[in-house]
Amino acid sequence: MNYVSINSITETVITLSYAKGIIAFDNSAAQFFEENFSSEISLRSTLFALFPSELAAQINEKMTFCKKGRFQTHTYQKNLDAPVFSFYIAPIISENHKIESISLSIEKTQITSVNEENLLLKELNYKTQFYSNLFYHNPDAVFLFDQEGKFINVNAQSARIAETTEEELLQMHFLPFIPEKKKAQVLKYFGRALKGESIDYHCSFITAKGTFKYLEIKNFSIVYQQEIIGVYGIAKDITEKLEIDRKRRADKQMLRAIIDNIPDYLFL
Repeated sequence: MNYVSINSITETVITLSYAKGIIAFDNSAAQFFEENFSSEISLRSTLFALFPSELAAQINEKMTFCKKGRFQTHTYQKNLDAPVFSFYIAPIISENHKIESISLSIEKTQITSVNEENLLLKELNYKTQFYSNLFYHNPDAVFLFDQEGKFINVNAQSARIAETTEEELLQMHFLPFIPEKKKAQVLKYFGRALKGESIDYHCSFITAKGTFKYLEIKNFSIVYQQEIIGVYGIAKDITEKLEIDRKRRADKQMLRAIIDNIPDYLFL
């Protein structure tokens, strides 16, 4: 076997099919699994053949959420003196627009001191919190579309703006929320995002309950392994802001009309 050298931090990447097990792995995988888990990786290997049963079950649970389009992370350390393994699990959209496999990236860090351990845990926590804050805790609606325009991941604010549930959104296409007169234009924006452009625009929006809203939207492409696999979106509900601006303009126009119609002699 042609092993690659491994330093204090090692990593490997494998592709795992929900139906077929391991379907691809990089050059470092063989040595990585042999040295760290005393296992031998091969095509069609399963999680339980590669990892300790407890860890395999934990990763399998994460994959269940990943199948819904949600990026997952996991950290594993057998004991306080053992290396820390960080797992990053990303869904892969197949040509039939379904999530049938995942990319599993694994990073290993050898702990050599208390300070180093604390730094590592802080780094792992930062990575997890960064993604969580960017997506799930974002005050704006954040969502992911596949190449057809179907929702594959949404945060809670997306569901609140759409006046439905996250589960319902994940079964839907974005077009039913767009007024008929605006659909062609929004589809053009979506197409441009699929070609790699970053698009900012305003759009009227109809919720699942029929409420009219106005959104400020940003779309840009999701790139995986140098290929565009979908579109990322961020939306802010600016309905109330526009209504306030409209009232202010109306009040100014009314005041101007009053001033213009006051007889001149009142100012003499």
